Amino acid sequence: MILGSLGRQGNPHTLALVERRLEARGIPCVRLLLSEIFPAKLALMSDVDCWVQVACPRLSIDWGYAFPRPLLTPYEALVALGARDDWHATGAVYPMDYYAKDGLGRTRPPAPDDVDKETKEVPGLRRPAGTAVGAG
Repeated sequence: MILGSLGRQGNPHTLALVERRLEARGIPCVRLLLSEIFPAKLALMSDVDCWVQVACPRLSIDWGYAFPRPLLTPYEALVALGARDDWHATGAVYPMDYYAKDGLGRTRPPAPDDVDKETKEVPGLRRPAGTAVGAG
């Protein structure tokens, strides 16, 4: 799992959503925080079978062929995991806009199935104890 840190491309809610789906399937994953995603950088980690990047969807669509392993968008990963319908099946457009109202977490609060029912938090997004937003 790659969370983009360049500008506002990365979306922690989307990252957590995909990670939870992987975990439910027993698929191990590692988390990377990258400002730029380059084929040579990912090639250094040859034991990774597939990448899911939560950054710019055009990286996967326009430049995916240049990467040594599949570089999926969150949507593609969720379709592969059976958590989203394939856009062909629904007759919808191919979703690339994470800023959309119904996007994969960009402008909406986490969906009910994204939230841990006991802690009321999105797994993987817990703030370390003793910290607060804006604390300096």
